[in-house]
Amino acid sequence: METQTIGLRLHRQPVAGPVIRAAFLVTLAAAVLASCATPPAPLKSDAVHAITAAINGGDAAQLIRMSARSFAFDGEVLDRADDIAALWNGLVKAGLHVDESVVPDAAVTAESFRQFADGPMTKWFFSRHVPPRARMITLTTNLGRFLLVAAAGKTPEPVIYGVAGPIGTAGGKG
Repeated sequence: METQTIGLRLHRQPVAGPVIRAAFLVTLAAAVLASCATPPAPLKSDAVHAITAAINGGDAAQLIRMSARSFAFDGEVLDRADDIAALWNGLVKAGLHVDESVVPDAAVTAESFRQFADGPMTKWFFSRHVPPRARMITLTTNLGRFLLVAAAGKTPEPVIYGVAGPIGTAGGKG
């Protein structure tokens, strides 16, 4: 048995091309947007209370869990989990206790980094790692005033992006 090749010439005609293409792109865009995670809500008083409760309870493990993996400490950026743990363990061991916390209504701005340290590393950290919904929290403590930058996370716990202090004392900034 011999096989014959039959040459077919297909002519493709557009079927309402632009309309179907536009509908497809709109559907695709809607699907992509729907699959994106909803951004977390702004920082609420419960989140601030969770941070201050962990500090006042001496719960360094909880503070470490709430801390972002790139973390600002004064003018330094801590990327190692061991460094972040050493920071919180040291503050807890020193007996840090929050007497009052103040959270401004306004989110951090492009200039907020200056409250931590006015340097290029801190400016880079804030522009790259601190979300626009974050808040700068002023803590009045037994060791002096501290600043924390934190935001609501994807879980019920807030995310702490950095701490600076003590500030406004003879040995501190501001």
